[in-house]
Amino acid sequence: MAGLTKNRSTSACRLCFILLLVLSATTTTLSTALSGPYSSRCASPSPAADQHTGVDDASALLRSFRITSGIFSGEGAETLFSPRSYYSIVGQHSFTDSFARRSFSLLPHAVSRTTEPSVIHLTATLTLFGSRVQLFESDLTRESAKEGHSISFYLDGYYSSATTQLCMVGKGSDLSIDGSVKHYMDVALRLRIPSISSLTDPFVTGILEGADFEPFSLLTYAEGSSYRYSENTSCLPLPVPEAAAAARRAIQTTPDGNFSCDTLKARLAASYRLEYGRAHAVSFPSLHEPRLHVNQLHCTAGGAVRAYAVFSNDTANMWGFRDFFSSQEAAVVADGHWDSDTNRLCLRACLVARSSPATPSASTELEVRECGIGMSFWFPAVWTVRDRSVTAGVLWNATQLNSSDNHASVGSDVALITASSFEEWKGNLSDVNYNYSFTMLEEAKKHYLKTGPSDSKKNSKGSFPGNYSHSYRDFRFPFFLEGETGSGTAYPVAIGSAMVDGDRLAAEHSFSRHAAAQLEQGTLVNVSYGVTYYVAPKNWSSFGQL
Repeated sequence: MAGLTKNRSTSACRLCFILLLVLSATTTTLSTALSGPYSSRCASPSPAADQHTGVDDASALLRSFRITSGIFSGEGAETLFSPRSYYSIVGQHSFTDSFARRSFSLLPHAVSRTTEPSVIHLTATLTLFGSRVQLFESDLTRESAKEGHSISFYLDGYYSSATTQLCMVGKGSDLSIDGSVKHYMDVALRLRIPSISSLTDPFVTGILEGADFEPFSLLTYAEGSSYRYSENTSCLPLPVPEAAAAARRAIQTTPDGNFSCDTLKARLAASYRLEYGRAHAVSFPSLHEPRLHVNQLHCTAGGAVRAYAVFSNDTANMWGFRDFFSSQEAAVVADGHWDSDTNRLCLRACLVARSSPATPSASTELEVRECGIGMSFWFPAVWTVRDRSVTAGVLWNATQLNSSDNHASVGSDVALITASSFEEWKGNLSDVNYNYSFTMLEEAKKHYLKTGPSDSKKNSKGSFPGNYSHSYRDFRFPFFLEGETGSGTAYPVAIGSAMVDGDRLAAEHSFSRHAAAQLEQGTLVNVSYGVTYYVAPKNWSSFGQL
């Protein structure tokens, strides 16, 4: 046994020596390979020798450089991916689509501090996401196929916290339509990453260039945990308007009772329908868009929250821009805190202005301006036929409110912008505990008694949705529009005391616990429906050819 133990120890030592030798050789090779091309493509930061970096320190550094949702644009991007609109390729210029959304991610996989305290050595993979369209033409037909596409670049370089500059060099690869692999050489990534981002300095900007394509811009909202939150953010002071005074629900906390950042992100990062008060032109002269998309949101365990939101004129998109960074239209950055006493999120926001690069080699910049906007969001505790928002909120001119002697007039409904979430996907509502208020029952009874049952109802046998209904989905039904090309679906929102909107499993659970027993009693049960319908556009003939 002693001999066996000795042999095991000797084998282990040999294995350690081999691993150390391989790692040392790899490090030497990387450093040697990097010194030449890096110096020729990156004037700064200057390379420095690696130092030992602890596991916890390295993990924190890796998270600080990770980017999950950035965008890129420019002449070089057009050569790597197909044009932004699929419909423009196939000749339908009157339509737009979202399949060609372009984004990028940066995934660091190795990091080390160096002998220069402000310089960090980093290796990472940059991935570009977009789409490509392949056309198939003949004498009689013209067909096309579109598919998602990605290109990856493997990079090595340095970041300086003193200059906030990251420069990395490397190469990339791309799988072509014909199955061959295309290589991109002499690639350089240059990013400005704030060492500590803030409300007035929240963006990461830069360019990507290579020997095989023209430079193009990269842009994103800083995602790292190194953020300096603003002080003295406050919600709309009392007296609050009716919209803000509605019953609010507390956010679900973690099992130990702490603030739940994940719950807030799941509910707040959504698309909102905006309604402008009659006097909004005085308070918000530059805002008029009907939609708001909160698509970047970060928070801490202590309840501090920061966000990036885009105002949009696109009213056709029912799915919004969840987790997708965009800079094409008006936008705001905001930070603040969750007020557990009033169950609402209180934010201070700043308008963002976008500037196009002066030259292809320059990066697109976003400039933060006018930090005088107040924003507040909450989760309504009661739904009605007029308001079924998972999240609601208001925007107001905080500068005018602070300088005005008449707070009531500035903070009144006529000077506010109200926001109501509207996404079709509502997630799991089982933890929301909404109450539904049937406010239109008496009005519905009047119309029913006046018109009476239809002939089809008089001649039908049995009952709707059936004597032995075991699912809320039995209450769903499709319909078609008379005299028009279109159809729709009616779906239940509340059946008796059961909320059945949102996640299917949660809705089924709510139905079985509450509504099923009420239906078995054979008594009248209050039902609330949501209705969606689609009508063909006027130029249906051209639309139908797609």
